[in-house]
Amino acid sequence: MATSDLDATPRIDLQICEVDPKRYGSSVAVRAHRADRRERTGGKPGQRPNFTGQREHYLADNVDEFRAIRGSHHRLSQANFWSRFFSGYHARFNWQLPLDRDPSPDDVWKKDQELTPEEMEEKSKVIAELETKLKSSLQNMDNARTRKERNPWTPLFACINRISTAVPPRQLSEWQLYMNQHAESIQAVFLERWPTSGLKKDHALAFRGKIAREMLEDEPDDLDSLCPDISPVIVERSA
Repeated sequence: MATSDLDATPRIDLQICEVDPKRYGSSVAVRAHRADRRERTGGKPGQRPNFTGQREHYLADNVDEFRAIRGSHHRLSQANFWSRFFSGYHARFNWQLPLDRDPSPDDVWKKDQELTPEEMEEKSKVIAELETKLKSSLQNMDNARTRKERNPWTPLFACINRISTAVPPRQLSEWQLYMNQHAESIQAVFLERWPTSGLKKDHALAFRGKIAREMLEDEPDDLDSLCPDISPVIVERSA
């Protein structure tokens, strides 16, 4: 029986075409570079912080004191810090309050004498787990702050952030420009009218502004012809 050309074609073993992921994966150097570029938040990558909202603020308020005793060989100082830290936390956040919710004035919790033996056992377990997480989160927060302080670009980034978020300036209004240019004339009218105004001293500036607006209304409409030497005056926007 004759063999066709199709049957005579050599067959390719597909197994040899499979790509070995270990062989073509990222190198150690590349993976390390990517890890360095990730933004560090003080916790494990991709993990949501255990404490947010008011709890996070409480941790942040204690980071500096924690750093002062961290690594200290004075165990009494460490014990005193953790005692104050945990006491302050439990005074603010009841152990029955879920971690994803801040305290509310409407919260009502069972007192210790109202708890059953099973609930007391649960309380001890919850508090022990909480304090372990609090220690870990405080250490992570301090580590994250230390890494930022060691970054030589941090001051520059902070400066750029302040500039980018600054409130844009505004130009003085026409009556304010007029008051700057005609200060002597406005002062003369002010001295004449102020004694009979019946206003207190802290209203003097507003009274000058009122005089400036009145005098401006009596002038021609073209402010440029009145004040040819005025260049745009920029003042910072009040907060």
